[in-house]
Amino acid sequence: MNSFQDWTIVVFWTLVGLTFGSFVNVIVTRVPEGRSIVHPPSRCPHCLAPIGFWENIPIISYFFLGGRCRHCKEPIGWRYPATEAGVAVAFGVVVWRLWVTANRPAAAILVMAATVVFVSVAIIDAKTKRIPRKLVYWGLVMVIPLSVVVALYEARPAALIIALASSMGYGIALFAIHSIDPRWMGFGDVRYAFFLGWVLGYFGWWYPLAGFMLALVIGSVVGLTLVAVGKSRLGKTIPFGPFLSLGAYAVLLWGCELAGLYLHLMGLPLAGCRTLP
Repeated sequence: MNSFQDWTIVVFWTLVGLTFGSFVNVIVTRVPEGRSIVHPPSRCPHCLAPIGFWENIPIISYFFLGGRCRHCKEPIGWRYPATEAGVAVAFGVVVWRLWVTANRPAAAILVMAATVVFVSVAIIDAKTKRIPRKLVYWGLVMVIPLSVVVALYEARPAALIIALASSMGYGIALFAIHSIDPRWMGFGDVRYAFFLGWVLGYFGWWYPLAGFMLALVIGSVVGLTLVAVGKSRLGKTIPFGPFLSLGAYAVLLWGCELAGLYLHLMGLPLAGCRTLP
């Protein structure tokens, strides 16, 4: 990535990511409580005073206000600017990896849309230990038609068939795990698997497998680390949604490398990889 145009594209979509990060904050605050994400306008959760436009500028407003509500002076949680910055960086990496490097702008837009769901699910599941079904359904309603447009743009109609099969396969696989022992896999994770399977499957049949394996590895490392430092104990369940999200995001950007490594260890060939040209 050397040209000024490439950097302009990355910076532009990173700034767009700030806006979507603010939207993720609305989702993770309201959806678990069953509230509308569009009405009423944003208010301070402490004094219920309306938040003006200039008080709602991603990251900038937080520091301008000193991290406190302008009216009641109650602290504003650090999660808000952190989420905005995190989504912005995630968007920037997607654009750099898929749009600029791989020359797949439509695929980049699809992954950025999915990233909004990834981050929302990760935060909500970490906080509440559940994945709202409405969020998963909204995600499917968004990515299915968007992936159809992307498939037509990229002249890859067969990718939609793989996406559908992957969605069904991923969901059924996690449902089987849930049926054996719900402590291993919550039903929210099963619903989420249908969304993940569709998005990952669009890029190739091996992506859902690689994403799930990566989620297991990350989850195991985090779980054992928490046990080691005394923050958890063996046998205690931890939310799996954040690891599913992180695994999916990583595989969508570095799918060829991660899937290739896994399949190489299994003694299987890797063909038709399209993450990068």
